[in-house]
Amino acid sequence: MDVNDGIRPSAGRSMTRSLRRLPLVASSIMVGLGVIALTLLAMRLTGRDDAMFTRDVRAVASDEGVTLPIYAGLISILNNLIWAAASALALCAAGLDRRRRRWHLVFGGLLLVLAADDSYMLHESSGSRWLELGFYAMYAMVAAWLLLAGLRTLDGNSGLTFVIGTAFIAIAAYTDVATHGLYLAEDGAKLIGSLVWLTIPISTLTHARTRERYEIGDPVERPTAAHDH
Repeated sequence: MDVNDGIRPSAGRSMTRSLRRLPLVASSIMVGLGVIALTLLAMRLTGRDDAMFTRDVRAVASDEGVTLPIYAGLISILNNLIWAAASALALCAAGLDRRRRRWHLVFGGLLLVLAADDSYMLHESSGSRWLELGFYAMYAMVAAWLLLAGLRTLDGNSGLTFVIGTAFIAIAAYTDVATHGLYLAEDGAKLIGSLVWLTIPISTLTHARTRERYEIGDPVERPTAAHDH
């Protein structure tokens, strides 16, 4: 009998072994620790305390003597939530829709970048008009690729949905670049466009579930030919 039999591993060793069997959980923890480390570095470089980086914007503004109402930035925050939700769903769709995997991956990546841009005002804070226009040029190129690739691979409904959503996003971008002060027009068009885009991965995931049930013999309506091909 092994002398080590009956000796339980330490809690730390047990946790390490468990995380090795859960790579996504381990990766999530590492990303979180990385963000915390970068925050500590930013605190040191800027001389700010942790509240500046971690607390709600309204709470930080209150500490600075500015009281913001609860509805401040309402549409902007809502739009950021939609960007993030649509990105997550698009990346999930990429795992289920093999034929259109690349399209969904690029679409999800674009949505994630848009969420970060809107949340942290990246193009507005660039400090250069040319750099700000460069953001829009990059978005336009990615959207053009998605459009051309989507026309070849997406079914008619999803392709048309992407075109409609893109049209509203383009209106928002034009309003931002060419006008000043028309915030409701700009953010309203962006909100509609993001909501329309959100329906694309929802439709894909719904169809993937329907296809799965059909393949295992559940009594559901057979997916249409447009989706099959």
